[in-house]
Amino acid sequence: PLPPPPPLPNPSLAPCPDPPPSPQPLHPHPNPHPRQVHGLELFVADAENHRIVVFGLDGTFRRAFGGEGTAPGQFGWLSGVAVGRCGRLFVAEHTRLQVLTLEGLPLQVLHLPGAVELAQIRLTERHAFVVDETTHHVHVLTLDGGAYQQFNVVG
Repeated sequence: PLPPPPPLPNPSLAPCPDPPPSPQPLHPHPNPHPRQVHGLELFVADAENHRIVVFGLDGTFRRAFGGEGTAPGQFGWLSGVAVGRCGRLFVAEHTRLQVLTLEGLPLQVLHLPGAVELAQIRLTERHAFVVDETTHHVHVLTLDGGAYQQFNVVG
């Protein structure tokens, strides 16, 4: 397999032309199964099998996508999941953040500068906050494709 590309100096999310739905934050839950409810579906990060599994709210299996690897749409170790504007699915894993459609088609792969072990994701109408458990950094991306910043949460 090819090595991953070098980190981008200033990652930015592609702009979303549609108006945002009301954000639903990811509720904290210990690994290995971070999850997110969106509409009538539950998105579960199945870390052991390197995939996202989607269930109906009644528990019925709907679909699964992903697989082990480093290509777009494949996952190393899933650690966070959230659904944001335009129905985009945000998935955190080790050092990168992937943005996919709700059907699992890859839209973007962002390598966050200095990231070691990305974990939880929180979304607001305008921002994605991604926490790095090892470096204690919070990576902040604007959802309109604008600025990127990071800050340390340990004094």
